[in-house]
Amino acid sequence: MASTESNSPSLHSLLSDWLSSAEKDYHLYIDGMTSVFRKDGDMVHISIDLEEDIPGIAYDQSMMLKMVWPSMASFFAALAWRRETECYCLIDTIPRETGISLMVRRLESILNQADTWHSMLSAVPTRTNKPVQSRTVSQVQSLGSALLMESLHRQSLG
Repeated sequence: MASTESNSPSLHSLLSDWLSSAEKDYHLYIDGMTSVFRKDGDMVHISIDLEEDIPGIAYDQSMMLKMVWPSMASFFAALAWRRETECYCLIDTIPRETGISLMVRRLESILNQADTWHSMLSAVPTRTNKPVQSRTVSQVQSLGSALLMESLHRQSLG
């Protein structure tokens, strides 16, 4: 699990300085992930990019959409598409007035959520894996007909 605990005092001061500044965005790089804090009126958006260049991870849109609800059942952040970086991200929004401590806790939660996403996505078979051979409709119908004929034959013998 990702942790911001050892960096909390300096992170608190960095975020406090950023909130007091005129800068709209603040970027942090934690555990190889890009996190962005963005001021938007009375709100702060906190997001983490789900980098697409991690080996062994399949970013299949339909699979990602299937995992949204289980992810949101355990975490606050929602899945979104960031146009600027052209990748998926996890984003959470909180009121600015809630303070730095909540921002740090939410950042830690999003980092943990991103780790969870990476774990789930690394378990998804990539497109290079051979799919399980599925039966065609005619194969299923033929099998069904054969089973029906065998059943009728057994009934006529008994």
